[in-house]
Amino acid sequence: MCSPKRISADFRSAEPAYDTVLAYPLDDSQRDLEITISTFDDKQLSWSRLGDDPMFDHVLFHAVSVDEERNHVEFLAKFDANEMIILHRHLADTLTLVVAGDHVLYEKDRSQRDSRPAGRATSSPAGDVHREGGGASGAVVHYSVRGESDALFDLLDEDEKVVLTLRTGDVVELLAAQENAWGRDRAASPRSTSSRWRVSRANTWADRQPSEPQR
Repeated sequence: MCSPKRISADFRSAEPAYDTVLAYPLDDSQRDLEITISTFDDKQLSWSRLGDDPMFDHVLFHAVSVDEERNHVEFLAKFDANEMIILHRHLADTLTLVVAGDHVLYEKDRSQRDSRPAGRATSSPAGDVHREGGGASGAVVHYSVRGESDALFDLLDEDEKVVLTLRTGDVVELLAAQENAWGRDRAASPRSTSSRWRVSRANTWADRQPSEPQR
């Protein structure tokens, strides 16, 4: 049995949203792990949409860290209550920790697969296709993604055709935008952070092409 990987989170806040060590199981015998989260205040963090198009509805993001050389990224996702985001495929091994609320996973047909309460840590392999969202009170989930390449997630249409590929460079842009805005009014409304994400509402999914690798 391999040892859990330990990751410390620093959210660059004068009053940290939470201060703990996240222990993630890395083998199938410890696929899920319950962790106690003592405090969490999402108002201490800046939250951003990935773009204006409806395919980015029902979730906001806060980037934590990026290792471009190894394609390792850390971010928080804040899901709306009783909603689900676009169908997508994980292209990298993903470790998650539910920080607040209930993280709900759905199959392609929108039937519920799982509901993970706050404190649940889960290790998921690359290749999984699903939808996800928040429970009755929404959810905040920490993601630790370990990519083999810069391609991390494929956003999919109902036929599982790729609409857009999310890459390491996109998280770099998100983190840079947060750092540039640090010290400004954190109560401002969520904003789009990267022009690459701004997709016209008039376009159909079939018109959109997967993004080119960032170099």
